[in-house]
Amino acid sequence: MTKPICRLSAVGLMLAIAGCGATPTAQEGDMLAAAGFQVRVADSPHRVAQMKQLPSSRFVTRVRNGQKVYLYSDPHACNCVYLGSQQNWDAYQQQLAARQMAKEEEISAAESQAEWDFGAWGWP
Repeated sequence: MTKPICRLSAVGLMLAIAGCGATPTAQEGDMLAAAGFQVRVADSPHRVAQMKQLPSSRFVTRVRNGQKVYLYSDPHACNCVYLGSQQNWDAYQQQLAARQMAKEEEISAAESQAEWDFGAWGWP
């Protein structure tokens, strides 16, 4: 029983170390890129103006050629806009779910370090 707890603690520690030094926006960009979103740098006055029309660090959708396109403006970390399809959005959502599960397992592992007497509570 202690081996899974130790493994989860080790995974949690690795996640914590991997996250050091990265801002939430940079982590977001990494996840978006990993999900297949295309990065387009705002490297012209027109692109900068277009990027400024979007809310910073939030998703919006637009329709192009009958297909939904997901846009994420990141003027702070990369001065860019991420563009993705439904498939990219779904992959990103899966990453978020996996990240949340890892956080919950990390919390659970930390909480389970203390012994708990379930019998005292009438639990079998």
